Amino acid sequence: MIRRMPIRQPEIAIVLPVYNHSATVGMVLQEIIEHFPHALVLVVNDGSTDGTSTAIECVRERKPESQITVLEHRRNRGKGAALMTGFRAAWEAGCTHAMTMDADGQHQLSDAIRLAAIAHLFPDDLITGDRQIDRRAVPVNSRRGRDMSRFWLWLQTGIDIPDPQCGLRVYPLSPTLAVRCLTRRYDFETEIATRLAWSGVRIRSAAVACIYFSPEQRVTHFRPLQDTVRGILINIILITQRILYLPPGHMAPIPASMKTSLYAGLRDRRYWRDLLNLSGCKAMNPSLSAAAAGIGVLIAFLPVYGFQSILAIYIARRLHLNIVLMVLATQVSFPPVSIGIILISIGVGHLLLYRTLPPISLHLLDEHSVWYWLRTFTADLVVGSLICGLMAGAIALLATRLAFGLYYQRRRNAPDETAGGSAGRMVRGG
Repeated sequence: MIRRMPIRQPEIAIVLPVYNHSATVGMVLQEIIEHFPHALVLVVNDGSTDGTSTAIECVRERKPESQITVLEHRRNRGKGAALMTGFRAAWEAGCTHAMTMDADGQHQLSDAIRLAAIAHLFPDDLITGDRQIDRRAVPVNSRRGRDMSRFWLWLQTGIDIPDPQCGLRVYPLSPTLAVRCLTRRYDFETEIATRLAWSGVRIRSAAVACIYFSPEQRVTHFRPLQDTVRGILINIILITQRILYLPPGHMAPIPASMKTSLYAGLRDRRYWRDLLNLSGCKAMNPSLSAAAAGIGVLIAFLPVYGFQSILAIYIARRLHLNIVLMVLATQVSFPPVSIGIILISIGVGHLLLYRTLPPISLHLLDEHSVWYWLRTFTADLVVGSLICGLMAGAIALLATRLAFGLYYQRRRNAPDETAGGSAGRMVRGG
């Protein structure tokens, strides 16, 4: 039995983005009205072309006392645009928070009630659902997309959100409307979480259930190619913004061990662990270690000789990666090998720019120093080092990811030697 929790209109509104959900929107609206009878419900019809409008009107006719407001987009503008339309309408109606739900019927109202209660306890925070789902029943694309979003969000904010793609959330409207986002479709929910974290909003996760229907019953408008490319682009933009300059606000709480005095910190192992970011996100250690190795190898190929380690430390701190591993990865360009890397980069760059190999021979190498070739083939070196660095970094990333993945898999599958030894001693003692 679901306990009803009335939500007064001036506090929380429910925003329901809808696009061609005629088969499910009526049921979802009916459940919302039953369990949130006092809530302002903002249905944003994002250019639906099926019977969605008819299904919504049927619910409004059956429940004339309900506070259902329909906001229309003449054409489909994306989930993010629909959410922003609902957020602005909720703010103008005097609400301070907006709860978002999906119209496909995947969310349970008992979870929505619990998230609303958490939002009342922590009104300044973004409350997001963490779908507790049986991995065998989850579509592979959904599971991979969630894991990738979690990985990107850690790099951008240093905060581990187990399920950044869950559509069941409670947004504090004041900071949300103050944030400017570039995206307006499915990638909006990832971007808004990152930018809210940058502005100092704390993100809390709460376990929720999620119903995955069969492929015949599932209603989804996710376009694998276009929406995946959009997601990659916005994450690249956010990562670039994170590296190049400081976004407003803070990224993650400063560990207590790093708030102590310098002298006291030097004697504390936790201080060095947090400084080097060795604690990281344990749930994604293989992926984060692979990212540190791949970026470190990329830096090793860049023509920033003498500053590669400094650049690696800076980027590792900015992206919350393992500093030691990234700095070690930059050492692949030690002096004997670095000359070969420079010549190969010049050759690749010259080939791409002029479609011919550079006029370099052993005889000319003896006559001129390496610095001469750096000055003569600057453009070739820049282009070639970037291409070669990306390729070598990708190889290092994949190899490190595979190695760490196998290592952690063996650790998980290894028997508990301590328990076994204790058991053996008990048998002998008996």
